[in-house]
Amino acid sequence: MYEKNLPNRAGLNPEFQDGVTAFIEWAKSQQANMDGEKIRCPCRKCKNEVFKTPDEMMVRGRVLLMPILVHIIMVVAPYNYMRGLADRFQDVLHTAEQPLWNGCTTSQLAAVAELMDIKVDDQLSE
Repeated sequence: MYEKNLPNRAGLNPEFQDGVTAFIEWAKSQQANMDGEKIRCPCRKCKNEVFKTPDEMMVRGRVLLMPILVHIIMVVAPYNYMRGLADRFQDVLHTAEQPLWNGCTTSQLAAVAELMDIKVDDQLSE
């Protein structure tokens, strides 16, 4: 965990301020999550529902929490992730249904299932 304040609460830790600045720069690069020049505030109070200017966020020194950032990250491309997963599954399924060789009636999936059945019945490890 980062140290937000200097010892004895003598101000904000420069490392924390650099982290906030880096986050604000990253958030400004995510156009889908902006409202004009304002970006979503990830503090506990705002919960990514309130848009604020980068200056407002910097002045207040909001505590940035990773679990709340999920909203910002998932808005970028939630559907592309699932589409890629479905495409890969369809490719695997199509490959498994292909015959072992031209003219063969046994599919790759059936051959592997039969092999696994033999291994289990005979208690073979490899």
